[in-house]
Amino acid sequence: MKHRGKMMKKVIYFLLVPITIIMAVACGNDKPGLITADEGVIVLDPVQVTKTNSTKLYVHYMPWFETKEVSGAWGMHWTMANKNPDNIDAAGKREIASHFYPLIGPYDSSDKVVLDYHLLLMKYAGIEGVLVDWYGSRGGDTGVTVATEALLDAVERAGMEIAIVYEDRNNLDGASSVEQMVAWGQEDMRYLEKNFFSKKCYAKVDGKPLLMCFGPIALNIGDYADSPARWTKIFSVLNTKPYFMTLFGAAPNAGDENVSSEFTWVDANNSSFYKGLKDKYGEYMASAYPGFLDFYKEGGWGDSYSNLDYRDGDELREQLQATTTAEAPFVQLVTWNDFGEGTQIEPTDEDQYKYLEIIQNYSGVTYDVNALKQIYRHYDLRKEYKTDIDAQSKLLQAYYYLISLRIDDAKREMDEIK
Repeated sequence: MKHRGKMMKKVIYFLLVPITIIMAVACGNDKPGLITADEGVIVLDPVQVTKTNSTKLYVHYMPWFETKEVSGAWGMHWTMANKNPDNIDAAGKREIASHFYPLIGPYDSSDKVVLDYHLLLMKYAGIEGVLVDWYGSRGGDTGVTVATEALLDAVERAGMEIAIVYEDRNNLDGASSVEQMVAWGQEDMRYLEKNFFSKKCYAKVDGKPLLMCFGPIALNIGDYADSPARWTKIFSVLNTKPYFMTLFGAAPNAGDENVSSEFTWVDANNSSFYKGLKDKYGEYMASAYPGFLDFYKEGGWGDSYSNLDYRDGDELREQLQATTTAEAPFVQLVTWNDFGEGTQIEPTDEDQYKYLEIIQNYSGVTYDVNALKQIYRHYDLRKEYKTDIDAQSKLLQAYYYLISLRIDDAKREMDEIK
């Protein structure tokens, strides 16, 4: 891959003195897209969606998109080598490096309005959490580091889960020696333990923090037999060793002493792997995807891979059915938003809410496309009325209703705006 109950009322009403309520506790109110309000708001705890399918459902998430409005420039995942989103066609669409166009248009991964929209859609589709593609702790205060931390805040707000998918090839490449690779890996683990593993919303398996790896491969250089020992050194700085899942077939690169299980990816033969994984590990991560149509050749990023036909949603339906037949304990949806490879299940102009409706069917939630459309409406109103304090107060209230599954109450708040 390239670049790769009852709702608890915490606050009832503020009737006497107008105050500002900041939804993201961990962030300042100077961040883009943050809702504030100077009217009384009922703050509600998130409520878990009821599903008839007990399979734990996660979705692979890319935090790498940047826009000129939020980040100061268009990021390469919208432009690749030859596209310019500043070019807008007669239909009002920006020129982006993808065969598909997001329903909300190209966006920035650190935009909290976008993140809330994404997580609400997932929640009402029966998805428990995100598996975020992560590029290490050395990104500083820009790019995917900031976006991933913003995503963590949004996950906490929505009452969902998050886990890291470690990109060791990107995180460790560029080191001057194997010793430096190991040191960088240890640095990443310390960062994850402090900032992610300790969070209540961080996904756990068998009581351990779930850490996935898109590999591993980077430490296989030199004496291959030493690769597992190098991973042992990387994990040695942690207080709790993670539940480490490698990409299918890559477990020997980290060794049985470090690997808990494996996960599958986009592969026409996925269903044939499941029995072997179950027999070997018991628990494993199956995958399901809508299709594959990358933009690499058109975008000037080299040759394209082979395509996988979407078959009007049947590919995803069959992939999900295969996980049911195999009684897979965990399923990773591949992906939420890899627009460069065309594996996105996020709503697009071309497919609308099709894939989320298929997932709603699979997960057995009581919601349908109408709930998804109300979430899109909430996003749209937040953007349209971003400078209107009264509207933002109502939209903040609507957000709390949405995370607590009171969708009719959320709709009433939005109806009062437009």
